[in-house]
Amino acid sequence: MIGMFFTWYFPRKCAFFNVTGAKSMMASLKKFYKLMVDNGLVEKEDYDEMIDEMKARREEFLRYCDEYFEDDFF
Repeated sequence: MIGMFFTWYFPRKCAFFNVTGAKSMMASLKKFYKLMVDNGLVEKEDYDEMIDEMKARREEFLRYCDEYFEDDFF
């Protein structure tokens, strides 16, 4: 799910889409999900799964961000 966010939704819907913006968004999502876990709104296992996927695919997401505008998708 987080992969679809960083490779489809984020580049198309966020005006600040670039590598720096992607790094910032990753950090914000981690903090937001942690807050949700701390308040009992998200299971710890779901949080851990999201964090693991972000760590495993971080370079892929950042590379996609970097290449998105180079390829002139618009």
